[in-house]
Amino acid sequence: MRSRMETYNHRSLTASVLLWLAIILYAVLLYRTAWITEDAYITYRTIDNFVNGYGLTWNTDERVQAYTHPLWMFLLSAIYSATHNMYFSSIVFSIVVSLTAVVLFSTRIASSVRTAALGVLVLAFSKAFMDYSTSGLENPLTHLLLVVFFVLYLTRKPDLRGLFGLSLIAALAMVNRMDTILLFAPALAWVFFNFKTWKAGLLSRIGVAALGFLPFILWEAFSLFYYGVPVPNTAYAKLNTGIDALSYAKQGLFYLKNSLFYDPVTLPVIVLGSVMPLLTKNWKRIPIGVGSILYILYVIKVGGDFMSGRFLTAPLLVAVIAFASMPLTMPRRAWIGSGAVILALSLLAPYPSLFSDASYGTDHKGLIDEHGIADERAFYYKSAGLLRMHEGVKLPDAPLVTKGKQWQEKDISLESHIGFFGFYGGPKLHTIDSYALAEPLLSRLPISEYPKWRIGHYMRIIPEGYRDTIQSGKNQIHDPNLAAYYDKLSFIIKGDLFSTKRINEIWKLNTGAYDHLLAAYQPPQILKLTQADTNKMIVLPPTGVEVKLSQVAHAKKAYVHLSNNDDYYAVFLNGEQEVGNFAIPAKSGPKDGLLPHTIDVPDKAAETGYDRIVILPRLLDGNSDFVYALRSLQLMEKQ
Repeated sequence: MRSRMETYNHRSLTASVLLWLAIILYAVLLYRTAWITEDAYITYRTIDNFVNGYGLTWNTDERVQAYTHPLWMFLLSAIYSATHNMYFSSIVFSIVVSLTAVVLFSTRIASSVRTAALGVLVLAFSKAFMDYSTSGLENPLTHLLLVVFFVLYLTRKPDLRGLFGLSLIAALAMVNRMDTILLFAPALAWVFFNFKTWKAGLLSRIGVAALGFLPFILWEAFSLFYYGVPVPNTAYAKLNTGIDALSYAKQGLFYLKNSLFYDPVTLPVIVLGSVMPLLTKNWKRIPIGVGSILYILYVIKVGGDFMSGRFLTAPLLVAVIAFASMPLTMPRRAWIGSGAVILALSLLAPYPSLFSDASYGTDHKGLIDEHGIADERAFYYKSAGLLRMHEGVKLPDAPLVTKGKQWQEKDISLESHIGFFGFYGGPKLHTIDSYALAEPLLSRLPISEYPKWRIGHYMRIIPEGYRDTIQSGKNQIHDPNLAAYYDKLSFIIKGDLFSTKRINEIWKLNTGAYDHLLAAYQPPQILKLTQADTNKMIVLPPTGVEVKLSQVAHAKKAYVHLSNNDDYYAVFLNGEQEVGNFAIPAKSGPKDGLLPHTIDVPDKAAETGYDRIVILPRLLDGNSDFVYALRSLQLMEKQ
């Protein structure tokens, strides 16, 4: 009969084996799900420019921060400078960082091998966490910084050295992604204000914390000097929209709802892990859970994201740290049951990561849901999934990669999806981004009325004369107020870095001295016509035309003549509600001609009915002369 010590050692060995099996499972899934999103290539173009001597630029003729993760960008730049292969540099670095974070969590944070194994299983079976353990975005580095931070937080008593270390890690995380401070702040505050164990005075603590935050302070100073603004241009593009707070909050709740459906593990674990310290009155771990909850509230406030699960990986990891670091005592049966529940929840997902292979995404229905939230990995895996390499595909493999290469010798382009296209278009090509992520002027302008905004995608109408301005280098913007504003902005992003006048203009821009010029700008309005008006040719503004029908229609097809070589959207409205849209690809022909197009009315629009049709130029390059026209919009009532 075994002694109690032998039984204990046997159980301990079994638990250790299970832990390493869980880590191996995570590693296998990490390899099988590894991919790069098209959005990551927006940053990669800056990396390519930086490594090749063009500075920290996106378009090489202007200093604009088109990335949100400077620390991630700098680390990848160092690797890319040695390998000159962006795809595999990012994939391998992401895998190494992600594995390091998981192993460090298991060996330094978890209170036992059982809690470690359960925590790793949660991460492995979370679709969000697996999707964004690679992807080319900054999530893996955020995960690693969170783990390192909480190792220090949980293992060291509050003192000045510990406060400095925690502040330094939090500062690096902010340089990696600014909004992650919400995950660190409650724990950092707990250490700072835990007077019972402090011997240092308030001023000493403030000084040490400020010293720790020096990396973030220095980055902000550099950003203000180099780019002329303290925040990424993407912040202007995504927050300067005019969309009300309630609409954002509703979209944020839709984001959580999407997660519950496509990833039943992540959100329940975030909630459970965040409240467990509070329920058990584990005071040191309560701030950990509070950080996770704060971040979820922030996600709701900003409307979530268009990438399903992307903003939930960090709060999930924090919630797992909160419960796994607690000294949990449960019978063996309860541990096994908990693991089984996590597995069962993961299998409720329509497309579990457990079964991901090289064909992932090809058989998915509804890659983008009705609220504009996408399974981004499913969308891009065919183009940039690592397992596709075994099928002889040169990665990434996408139409915009090919198009970018074809445009390398041109001087200017207009695109809406700028990642692959911009990177492969090379440093000579100036790309105008209609979603304004890389556009310093457009990001400060109102978003277009149609099509209805999709979270993270806020289309701007190109001001008249702006394209000619970029191409010629001379300000030809028609609106005098906007032209005056662009003169100031252009000097900041293109002028001599060390010019005293430029420094003065940076101060004025950031203190609102030129806001009145933006406020006075009158963007072009959409043209409003009746269906009868389209019997003759109509020249369209870049904002397009809204055609009012004589009555609510249910026709499943529409016909219209549109200018050659131009892409369009058709948007169907019922009252103020958008009930569907349809992309109309360009047809080639003489520059001044019109060709007939058939519009397949979306099923929802045909069923609901529509009383107006909006025809919008898609403002894309090709053979377009950027002169738009329409004639003879007709509905086919009988099918």
